[in-house]
Amino acid sequence: MTGRRWAGTARPPTRRRWARSGSCSRAGLTSARSSTRRSARCLDYDEARGTDLAQTLDAFCATGQSVTNTAQALQLHVNTVAQRPARIGRLLGESWREPERLLEVQIALRLLKVSKGQPRR
Repeated sequence: MTGRRWAGTARPPTRRRWARSGSCSRAGLTSARSSTRRSARCLDYDEARGTDLAQTLDAFCATGQSVTNTAQALQLHVNTVAQRPARIGRLLGESWREPERLLEVQIALRLLKVSKGQPRR
């Protein structure tokens, strides 16, 4: 099996190499860490209470932030799904629905799920 090549090296880029190359700023790394920590709150909340906020968030994003389509996709009542974004907002911060922030949250949730060995859906 051959190793994966990263920009002429055999190793994946580290934070230091990314920052040196100009591909990633310190502010971007801080924002990514913050999003990952906040998204972890959502997964921790699910584990502690037996809820599916992370799954709801994933479906909510996949359906274009439509409560009705999310409810259909998850086979839940619309009112149940309608209450969950407020709970997610309390965990992630009220700005979680802004496009840039929502993308960060989606990426962070996927990374956390992969690191915990959870399937995508």
